[in-house]
Amino acid sequence: MGDQNNQDETQPKPKTSQETFWDDQRKFWERQEAYWKNDLCRKDIGIAISIIGFIAVIVALGFNYKQSEAVKMSLRNNVQQSMVKLTTDLDRVYVDKPYMMGYIFNNGVVDTNSTNYAEARSIVTMELDVLDIAASQSETFSNQWTTPGAWTNWIVDDFASSRILREQYASHSNWWGKDMIKYYQLGLQKSKTATP
Repeated sequence: MGDQNNQDETQPKPKTSQETFWDDQRKFWERQEAYWKNDLCRKDIGIAISIIGFIAVIVALGFNYKQSEAVKMSLRNNVQQSMVKLTTDLDRVYVDKPYMMGYIFNNGVVDTNSTNYAEARSIVTMELDVLDIAASQSETFSNQWTTPGAWTNWIVDDFASSRILREQYASHSNWWGKDMIKYYQLGLQKSKTATP
């Protein structure tokens, strides 16, 4: 019997149903609390990732803005360089053939039987091509120029001071862009008010 008492003392007592219930409840809440902590940790990680993603988007937008500014400057330089090239090529024609300026500007008249008539028409066609490009770029890329109105003034003044330019445009207006129509009309109007 002495051995049996020692055995009974070493073996745990059977739990009552109430003790089992409370143990189960305690284990349930311990598991629930662990789940909540794990879930909260996951949510914290998700929020941290979202914040990092948001910051990355803001940084990327900053880089895109800087890049778009660089592209804008490049576009501006390209537009300006192309116009400089075109206008200097046209200027070169007048430098090489200064006698043509009298036919083309100051409302000069070129006799259709003149040996210079075909040459004057060719130069005027080239000039209209350059004016057309200037008109289009002045309208499309007006924010790329420091003084976009200068192109308008140049085009209108050329139309106003050149009878052969107006004639060539009027006879073949469908060769050039729609932006030229208003400049032609302004130049025509200006030529009529400037003539005594």
